[in-house]
Amino acid sequence: MERPPPLSGWEIPTQPLTLSRLQKYRVSLATLSARFNLKKINADATKPMEVRYVNGFRQIAYPMQVRVPIARSEPHDGPIVLDGKLNDWTDSQAIQDGPLVLMLNRPDLHRQKIQAAEKNAKIYSAWSRDNFYLAFSLDGLSPDEHQAHNDVYYQARRAWSEDLCEVLIQPVYADNSVGPVLHLVCKPTGADWVERRQPSRDLSDDWRTTEGAGVRYATTTTTDGRWRGEVGIPWALINATDKNAPILLRFNFSQHRQQNCESASWCGPVDFGRDEKLMGVLYLKSPKPDAKPDVASQ
Repeated sequence: MERPPPLSGWEIPTQPLTLSRLQKYRVSLATLSARFNLKKINADATKPMEVRYVNGFRQIAYPMQVRVPIARSEPHDGPIVLDGKLNDWTDSQAIQDGPLVLMLNRPDLHRQKIQAAEKNAKIYSAWSRDNFYLAFSLDGLSPDEHQAHNDVYYQARRAWSEDLCEVLIQPVYADNSVGPVLHLVCKPTGADWVERRQPSRDLSDDWRTTEGAGVRYATTTTTDGRWRGEVGIPWALINATDKNAPILLRFNFSQHRQQNCESASWCGPVDFGRDEKLMGVLYLKSPKPDAKPDVASQ
């Protein structure tokens, strides 16, 4: 596999990775290592990248696109009023402003092309001593009446059958160890669902619902199909370990639109919202620059 010239901030070895001969009807896993200079976070850090697979027999290159965004999450000055109106947020806190990436489907998988969602999404991030905060403004909310239930229906691993958004968070610590994966589902009705899974190489679907999570969530909707939400997540829920505060967050945000059954995500393409194998990164920028590392590994 060949690595094209990286975008600004990425430090990727230029030598191609040689794979063993693939057996017929078999799938082989390969790992590409890269580093990102956190001092160079800019607009390029959220652009799609490309990897080329070269057929050794025919010397034909097959491109594959992927979006692995890197963004800052800075401490918020003053309290945040969680009322679903987004009055406390500014454009400088936005980690997404535009269409998300469509989740995998057969035609796009064959073309190995990233496709954008139909509607725009704006996502904000910030943090305080006690909480990690998210806010979002999503277009394309279904005009149909929304049922009020807080559980989640999955079909082929995807959250389905209603308008909702999913948040996936995993803390990364100074020693490069990681904490449990936290999964949060928010709905336009004001309902939310929280579950957690411990780090594991096991591919089983072992998610455990978290009772009394302490997540605060407020939402507003409009007649033109816009859905706004604000979420406050306690650090104690994200950490769930005896370690100090994380320095990075592996992170993804996805939206399912009931109106056209479209699913899309911030990092992608992925196949479902709880897929922690591919996630973006939020750099928890400290007021003291020397308190954080300068390089993140992927």
